[in-house]
Amino acid sequence: MMTLLPTLLLAPAALAGPACDHAAAVQSALMDPSGWSPAGGSEGVTVTRKAIDSVGLTAFKGETVLPASVDAEALFEAICDVEDHVTISGSLDESTLLARADDVLHFYQVMEKAPLIDRRYWMVHSVIYEDIGGLDGHHRRTWDALDSGLYGDARAAVKQRYDGSFEVVENHGSWEVMPLADGSTRFIYRALSDPGGAIPTGAYDTLTSRKLPANMMKFVSYVEAAKAGD
Repeated sequence: MMTLLPTLLLAPAALAGPACDHAAAVQSALMDPSGWSPAGGSEGVTVTRKAIDSVGLTAFKGETVLPASVDAEALFEAICDVEDHVTISGSLDESTLLARADDVLHFYQVMEKAPLIDRRYWMVHSVIYEDIGGLDGHHRRTWDALDSGLYGDARAAVKQRYDGSFEVVENHGSWEVMPLADGSTRFIYRALSDPGGAIPTGAYDTLTSRKLPANMMKFVSYVEAAKAGD
């Protein structure tokens, strides 16, 4: 088992999560390979979409196969090192770990202000799964929005620092790396969220499908640059 993050903050033995039935149903729909339809793609990433009727929103999935030269373990470590996401993504003002208990993380992220789009932030319950099904190197990190009653002080502080920001309260997804027989790695990103604020859902869906490949490949570029610098 790899060590992904140090224990930076004291955390309760079991961190309270989202509404279990709801989160599990959405994650199940995201993991279901059926029902996805083409939604474009770029940078070697294929993007598909699927309506999730239970929440009335559209989910997006990005998928690509990375060559054996990409260190998939380092890539997954970067995905799980949430406090470094500000550096990696280039589109976040904050990414802060609130608590950790074993492989469960609570953290929040604040999106940079973009033209014509209200600033957004999200607080999530995230679970790290390693060596899924006994397959060495098959890892996944899921996330689901935290209950709005948790971390009231942190929420208040975020809203004070970023006046007029909107919390994304319907937010689910996962990052996944899966080794293939030829040494390459299947890299998958799944996401579903309700943007809230002033942006229409249709415009948000279009923006998501266009930006998703770049967001994935930023993590690949980050680990490749780190490897080159060694």
